[in-house]
Amino acid sequence: TNVEVTLTVTDITTGEDMEYFNPLGQPFEPITDTAAFATCPKSFGPLLPLQAPATPKPPRLLGGCVEDFSTACLHEGRFEVTVAAFGADQQAQRLADGTAGFLFGNPTFFDVFVSIADGSAANDQYWVKYTVFPDSAMNNFTVTVRDTTDGSTRVYQHAPNDPLFVQDQAAFDGDDVITIDGTLAGSWFASERDGEGFIFDIAVVGGVPTLVLYYFTFENNTSGRQAWVIGSAPLIGDKASVPVIIADGAQFGAPFDPADVTRTDWGHVKVTVLDCNRILIESNSTLFPAVSYEAMRLTPAPIGVQGACQAPAKTSAAAPSGIAIDGGYSGSWFRLDRDGEGFIFNIAEFDGVPTLVLFYFTYENNTSGRQAWLVGSAPIQGNMADVPVVVTSGAQFGDAFDPSDVVRTGAGNIKVTWQSCTLATVEITSPLGNLSFDIMPLTGPPIGATGVCAP
Repeated sequence: TNVEVTLTVTDITTGEDMEYFNPLGQPFEPITDTAAFATCPKSFGPLLPLQAPATPKPPRLLGGCVEDFSTACLHEGRFEVTVAAFGADQQAQRLADGTAGFLFGNPTFFDVFVSIADGSAANDQYWVKYTVFPDSAMNNFTVTVRDTTDGSTRVYQHAPNDPLFVQDQAAFDGDDVITIDGTLAGSWFASERDGEGFIFDIAVVGGVPTLVLYYFTFENNTSGRQAWVIGSAPLIGDKASVPVIIADGAQFGAPFDPADVTRTDWGHVKVTVLDCNRILIESNSTLFPAVSYEAMRLTPAPIGVQGACQAPAKTSAAAPSGIAIDGGYSGSWFRLDRDGEGFIFNIAEFDGVPTLVLFYFTYENNTSGRQAWLVGSAPIQGNMADVPVVVTSGAQFGDAFDPSDVVRTGAGNIKVTWQSCTLATVEITSPLGNLSFDIMPLTGPPIGATGVCAP
């Protein structure tokens, strides 16, 4: 880039900062600062240089690539990377799945870094980048990258006075990816984890295509109580890494007060679309254990929403009011003076019948401040759906989750009546309490919505 950049690196143990600045209009040069931070207090003795292993690493098979002393395998073994210099022995070290470092004789620093980035979201290509350590004596070498899936190879000859940073943004064909759009909105779950799952609202928020993610699950203990987390993040191709919060403190029904809601950072949930019916979920939380598993679509794409995983464009019959309910009414809805709880609607066809799948994210009907979520589905009749809902209990979060522990208890009905694209009335009749209020969209129609509520 040639934009103005300030890069700050903080040692969170000592609080020490290192700051690097690139002015506007100047290409960002590679930075290698080998004296940025001490590795331990000086009283512990002098810093030790990197030590090259006395014997080569044993070969390791990763995908189609064989990793050894001089070869690094990147992106789960798809790409084989070597760096060769006349008269010098190289040592390869995979530093991360997409990056490798290469040493030539001096064990105190890497002479060359090679990175491969998946640029599919930008131009359907894998990008190859390499950087030369500024103090390296190796200024004449060859970088070779081979795609083991088809044998295609890129060779980069680096000569003296060549730039220290080289980037090829069209090195290899990218993977076929499904860009996240409104046709992926709805409910997702894993059959072996039936009783918890995810629901997505995919809309334009503040002019930016955004994934709003709800994770409905259980507490990380043996209480068997429900838990839910929520967050949003911009879409990047087939992926979104969503920072999420967990809320507590409020009550169900009339006693609800938004001032009681406490929001705590929970961590991140990363979503990767594998195809129209499968996603990979990877959670990383400071509060709950990390989980990673493949989930499948539970509900079809919203009615009348166009995109990569398009469903037939149909709408329900118009009510006497003239409102025809379709997928454009899907998404997140709430009441401003009840901020901290709300609904998400998915409107899809099941066996040819337009259906509302409803989630209500709220709190227990007591002073515990604990979370609760209600879920159900019902056919849409004109501009209304009367949804019988259940509340669940009994299970645990993470590896301890067992679908046979999940107990589903009837929790009454939630009747939804749409007055327009921006106004609906909910009437809750439940053992938890009865309530009626108007709600409005929080996010707007899904990306690609057609029909009367199309953006």
